Amino acid sequence: MPFFTSNGANIHVDVAGAGAPLLMIHSLTLDHRQWSAQREALLQEHRVFRMDLRGHGRSAATTHGHTWSGFAQDVQRAMVQVGMERLHPGFLVAHAHAADAVLQAALAEPRSLRAVVVVAPVVSGCALSEAWRERMRRMRQHAAAGELESALELFRADPVFAGVRAQADLEAGVRDMQARFSGAFLYDDDDAGTPTLERLADCKVPILVVRPQRDRADLREAASAIAARAPRARVVECAAVGHFANLEGPELFNEILRDCIAEHA
Repeated sequence: MPFFTSNGANIHVDVAGAGAPLLMIHSLTLDHRQWSAQREALLQEHRVFRMDLRGHGRSAATTHGHTWSGFAQDVQRAMVQVGMERLHPGFLVAHAHAADAVLQAALAEPRSLRAVVVVAPVVSGCALSEAWRERMRRMRQHAAAGELESALELFRADPVFAGVRAQADLEAGVRDMQARFSGAFLYDDDDAGTPTLERLADCKVPILVVRPQRDRADLREAASAIAARAPRARVVECAAVGHFANLEGPELFNEILRDCIAEHA
């Protein structure tokens, strides 16, 4: 099942291993390869699915669906495709903007999930700094003008990439993933309805919020806000790493992830 169709787009999923399903969703502008170290660490015990969001990696770009709710619909469709359901519940793992999609999935399909792990989450309803919002506005302007590489250079200059920039192999890997990005950026103001953060009081699924110690202050506050709203959520600090915790400190991150899976298995 390398591809499935969701809301008019062919969505790519990489599959490896055997066991309880574990679906991993990457950060904005990256692709499924963000989770390579986790795939290798977990495939002996789990059937690991790594999904490319629409417009990223090997998934198709479309003229629609690049919103909070659009990505959430794709994740829920992916859950069906990988066999997550009431009799075979699984785990969702997501980084940054993808956290909103998996939290919406947890609200919509709680019986299909054992637990959700969100890393350095960016979720609708969380207050982000003006500097972050201004950077995103400028990135979208560049992308709309056909200047995608300029948009990505702006993104890589943000403090969230500090830990990646400090390691040449990580920076090269990120650039390689971003080379497959279509330039369709997330527009958080396109969605109507109640923001995800304000809905989390109704979430029945256990949530582990991984908060990197060296992440941006506004994103660390967003992690705390999620844990404060969701009744079955808790925060774990990921020491000595920045925003891309699973890339910068894979051994520590894998230990945290394994502990969460064991707790809810």
